[in-house]
Amino acid sequence: MKASFLNFWLIILCLTAACRSNDSFQKPPIAIKGILDLRTWDFARQGSLTLDGEWEFYWKKLYTPVDFLQAHTDSVHWVQVPKSWNAYQLNNKDITGEGFATYRLRMVLNKPSSGNFSIRVPLTYTASRMWVNGRLMYESGTVSEEYSTTLPQYKPEIIDFIPDQEQVELVIQVSNFHYSDGGLRQPIQVGLESDIRDRRLKAIAAEFWLEGSILIMAFYHLGLFLIRKRDLSTLWFSIFCMLVALRIFITGEYTINLFFGPNWWFLIRVEYLTFFLGTAAFTLFLYTVFEAVFSKQVVRVVCGVVALFTLMVLFSSPIFFSSMLIHFQLFTVLIAIYGFYVIIGACVFHLEGSYAFLLGYLVFIATFFNDLLYSHKIVHTGYYISLGLFVFIFSQAFLLTRRFSIAFAELEKANQKLSEANILTKEQNENLWQLNAELDSFVYRTSHDLRAPIASVMGLINIAKQENDLTQIRYYLSLKEKSLKKLDGVIRDIIDYSKNKSLDLEITPIDFETQVAEVFANHDYMENAGRIHKSIESMGQDVFYSDSRRIDIILNNLISNAIRYFNPYQEQPFIKIKVTTDAKKAQIEVSDNGLGIAKEYQNKIFDMFFRVSNHGGGSGMGLYVVKETIYKLGGEIAIESEANKGTIFRVTLPNVKPPDSIS
Repeated sequence: MKASFLNFWLIILCLTAACRSNDSFQKPPIAIKGILDLRTWDFARQGSLTLDGEWEFYWKKLYTPVDFLQAHTDSVHWVQVPKSWNAYQLNNKDITGEGFATYRLRMVLNKPSSGNFSIRVPLTYTASRMWVNGRLMYESGTVSEEYSTTLPQYKPEIIDFIPDQEQVELVIQVSNFHYSDGGLRQPIQVGLESDIRDRRLKAIAAEFWLEGSILIMAFYHLGLFLIRKRDLSTLWFSIFCMLVALRIFITGEYTINLFFGPNWWFLIRVEYLTFFLGTAAFTLFLYTVFEAVFSKQVVRVVCGVVALFTLMVLFSSPIFFSSMLIHFQLFTVLIAIYGFYVIIGACVFHLEGSYAFLLGYLVFIATFFNDLLYSHKIVHTGYYISLGLFVFIFSQAFLLTRRFSIAFAELEKANQKLSEANILTKEQNENLWQLNAELDSFVYRTSHDLRAPIASVMGLINIAKQENDLTQIRYYLSLKEKSLKKLDGVIRDIIDYSKNKSLDLEITPIDFETQVAEVFANHDYMENAGRIHKSIESMGQDVFYSDSRRIDIILNNLISNAIRYFNPYQEQPFIKIKVTTDAKKAQIEVSDNGLGIAKEYQNKIFDMFFRVSNHGGGSGMGLYVVKETIYKLGGEIAIESEANKGTIFRVTLPNVKPPDSIS
């Protein structure tokens, strides 16, 4: 299992590296002295590109395109974009984060185009306006020369234009009085409208998928904590996942804007709080997992520092606490180094799950440092923290699941030792051991069988969102229906299992003909059910007494199995039910001419979750529930089957007359 786990993530990382190398195969042109020559760039073949390079820059000026036409502008400076203007110097003086400026870029095209182009505008810090060929196309917040009249806003957007001239002029006004860094800090993309919008749609879909996956893990481990509250690792891991999912929602593509129009002042505080509190949650999680090698003093220091920065976010202005971010980032670097030291120590002592933790942690730390360096423009790779987080969180979910599995195994051993030590309670302890073993298997397998159809439906939904063909959408809907039917079958098996385990016997007269007919009718919706001839034969004069609910469970599972495994090559497929009753017992014979069961599997088919094949998509619980239900009624079951010829199940049940009916 460890080898397959490692191979899986190595494949993911290799594919990511391959994608990056393909993206950078041909270096795109960059702007020089405010001019970006695109005459050799084929947007249809080579795709979109970022408007990086030297832009014209006018500090403390808010120029419009008209000002450039009338030559009312001051002397020009050239600055690198994307980059915070805090890194610039004018007249040998550093520019501060607070202020306003105008950026200008002219793109030279090979020829005018009648097609639609788009510009993907990222976050600007913290208010901006954009003109394209003299037309005001984009506004984010309120641009002003005064603090009191500037309104900050984050609004990534796509704007469309038609480059009907050989030169396209971009003029962007930016003002910032509310954040420590100002200017065009993120790359601006230009390309064909279809390409730009497709890229953003895929980015949003990826974020939704990542948020959903992480939230599922968060709630799953929160449930584990509620089941076993002594293990705090699942609680801190759940909180960490929730903070990560929230941070993804309010950063990156800012998918929060698709649902709300949040206040910038509130949004910037939540963004920083998720980072600070997420660091604390991660430290506490690491401590609870590897408490034997993790210093409690370090935990106190981390919580104290996080508390201090949290108070800054809550009670100071964004321009102040954003300026302190670099200090906290350096602090997280120290935490990351110490965390690596702890995990190496855990591996040295061979602590449970330390190797899986190390793998996920290395990927996470690598992407963390990459994004840290990229945010400061030291490297030019791109943001990969989302991939790193997913790998890390997935590896930790694997670790915690393994810890719970070991906990269940240890519980089984304890129960077994207790049964050996106490002869008087041996039978009870053996039953408890068996129950725990079944519960362990039941939880593991049913959680997989329940999540697999859900994951399938989620994937089909993401694909269908990008599909415009109605026929293809209907096909996706049919696949979703199939997955949901499989999920419904698993849930039915769980309900039958629960009924048989928990409900007391309720003895009533049984009308087999009516009950079998109802079961046949209830399964008419199943695939191929209409192609099978169904019949029932009932013999006997004595009234038969038993539990009708459990009889229904037995008939439902045997008949659904016969339908699911019918033989499509049989000219006359059938299912026959023959019931013979007398004063002592009832014999139920369910026969079909379906696919049958090979002899080597016939002694295993009544085991929990055993499936001969994946044909029919059953959960593997049906015949196990049948066997347990029959045993609950004091009966027996036998099988006679031959591959590709058919199967006969013979069920013998005692006639259990209620006390008031005995003469």
